[in-house]
Amino acid sequence: MKKLVLLFLALCALALTGCGGASRHQSLAGQVVEARLDSAGQPQMLLIQTREGEQVGILPTREARFLGMDGLDAEALLGDGQTEVALSAEIFLPDRTTLTANDGRTLPAYPSDLVQVTGYSLPEPVLLEDGTALRLWHYQDARAYLLPTGEELLRVQKTVSPEQVFTAGGESFSDLPWAVRDRILAFYDARGPLYDEAAQLKAAYGRYLLDPDGYTPAFLSQESSLSASGEGALYFLTLVTCPGENGYLHQLRLGEAFERLTGEPLAAGNLFTCPEEELASRLLALAGIADPALRGEMEQAFEPQNLIFFPDNLEIGFPAGSLPGQENDCLVGLDLDQELRALLQPWAVPSQGQ
Repeated sequence: MKKLVLLFLALCALALTGCGGASRHQSLAGQVVEARLDSAGQPQMLLIQTREGEQVGILPTREARFLGMDGLDAEALLGDGQTEVALSAEIFLPDRTTLTANDGRTLPAYPSDLVQVTGYSLPEPVLLEDGTALRLWHYQDARAYLLPTGEELLRVQKTVSPEQVFTAGGESFSDLPWAVRDRILAFYDARGPLYDEAAQLKAAYGRYLLDPDGYTPAFLSQESSLSASGEGALYFLTLVTCPGENGYLHQLRLGEAFERLTGEPLAAGNLFTCPEEELASRLLALAGIADPALRGEMEQAFEPQNLIFFPDNLEIGFPAGSLPGQENDCLVGLDLDQELRALLQPWAVPSQGQ
């Protein structure tokens, strides 16, 4: 019982609004619906509408800090009458007061010494082929295309690079030497997104027109992370998530290998002791694919970029549509046992698989 009481107290201390004698600070977030500026162009009052539909006033103090995003100045965004802005603000609950909105309503308001822009939409719309004007919202971790009705059509997450992913329980990207990290990041920067955003936007709008009431917003993302490492090689997984039919998501899984000492890309064929033209056959035999027809199809569809290394296993991926009659992704897994290790160059064996 004593442990339960201690846990409750710990959770209380973490609550936003405070618990008992805890701090009475709280974070409020929403979209700006009214803004008043002083003679110097600084925001005096910001009326926001929260996700719950409540309208609350934010009253920046003289010492208030304004944080922008994407290199854009917060005060300039908030003072631009055409730019829509979303923000979060730190408020102090005991200092609650009221304000009069432009339409005469009396609404609650709170002073704030920290206002951060979390999203913005510039006035210029994104036009579709039929003339439909979309609003493009920029957020800290994504951008979203909104229909004239306000519904979200497509959300595109910002590409996640290896330096933004922490690997628990193993070697992390941040453990590597700076020169190696810089070379690997240069590879991913140069490669860029592996999806066509304009084509995905067009496809999403086509699906929306077929069933506006049942439409599920489309989603795009790409993330690369360190998946395994060996004595002489570093292995990465790139996961690309794209919208599929009927609201489902399709994932493309790609593997990349780099030299441990230099960060230079490694061709998959260099990782194995057998000739590259035998690689598919040898790996599928180790995986136990006995059906001759299926094995033949897999050998034809095999791509070295679909080899993904983990500490204790190797994955062979076959994306949706690459195998005849297979509408979904197909994954073949091989344990990193003696037979597979013998097929790999000694320096290429993932460390935890030794």
